[in-house]
Amino acid sequence: MLHSDSRKVAGRTAVDGLELSLTAVVAQMKSFTYAPEELPLCSERQPFAQFTDELCTRIAGEALTTPERRGRLTDLTRRIAGQHVPDPVQHTTFESHVGLTAVDAELVAGLVALGFEPHNFAGVQPTGYHHNFTLQFVVDRSHVGEGRLTAVLREKTDRARELVESHSQVLGFVESEVYRSDYSRKLPKRSMAPDALDHLPYRELTYRQVAVPTTAREAALSGMPLDSDRAADVHIKIAGHVGPYSSEPLEKRIAEHKSSRDPVEMRLGECLRELGYYEQISQSGNFLYTAHFGELEHANVAFAALTDFGARYGGIVDVVREACTAFWRKSVVGESGETTFAPVPPLLVGR
Repeated sequence: MLHSDSRKVAGRTAVDGLELSLTAVVAQMKSFTYAPEELPLCSERQPFAQFTDELCTRIAGEALTTPERRGRLTDLTRRIAGQHVPDPVQHTTFESHVGLTAVDAELVAGLVALGFEPHNFAGVQPTGYHHNFTLQFVVDRSHVGEGRLTAVLREKTDRARELVESHSQVLGFVESEVYRSDYSRKLPKRSMAPDALDHLPYRELTYRQVAVPTTAREAALSGMPLDSDRAADVHIKIAGHVGPYSSEPLEKRIAEHKSSRDPVEMRLGECLRELGYYEQISQSGNFLYTAHFGELEHANVAFAALTDFGARYGGIVDVVREACTAFWRKSVVGESGETTFAPVPPLLVGR
């Protein structure tokens, strides 16, 4: 495997003075198989096999010529080509997410062609959106180019929304977000002491949970606007370790993985759920907790409190606060004529 930064030269990828043709990169992409220790809770072991050569060529072209791009397919393509693109020390992340209740091959190919890369979770999802895609750019804050990439993100997000809107069989949402590196904190992995949860800052983390209405009737009953926007998301990661991939049923492996958790960290997860965060398990085996906030200020308070708690007492290895810049959810008109919007998780609002 070749290892170094690479650049596009006359349709080829130059690496350390050697040239690896784009055709060769695509061939390796199509045959790439995850090692057993990689994403052990992911049943799809060949991430590029479902795509045509043409689509793989497009993925490779974007990955190898746009250093700001991030994503599972992009990262794998760079690995295959021997390209290394580190994150700038001070950066801003711009991203757009698509969550869907169902997909077919045509819809997946359409989203991937736009640059949206799959990032599904393991097991049943409490949000109901089993299929997730993200388009992400990480931009060096000391360089010009942010405006160009945000325009690209907006244009591709609009086209993704059109794909979801026109598909007759799926419900879904599209969300755009931005955050600076200051709001993405990675913490050392440390086990929590049994008394650590005595110091969980409940006062700073306690907000009122309200349902987001899906119909005008629900909105009238709840007093919440039908177009209620989320201001920000807060994501927490608790590291989990799962053994290498096996062909055993995924549900069984997830159950075994959950039962092997550290009891104190398991209780931390329970506390977070009580505070309005829902749990997901990544395909690598980490336990992820997400809450959606109605006001940016409240999300900032939660981010600071959780970062401080994790730094002092361990357990938490990652905290991110993402400001929401746009949010759309698909609507359908039923036989009665009533319009129903795709359901989304509740918001945390002021006490």
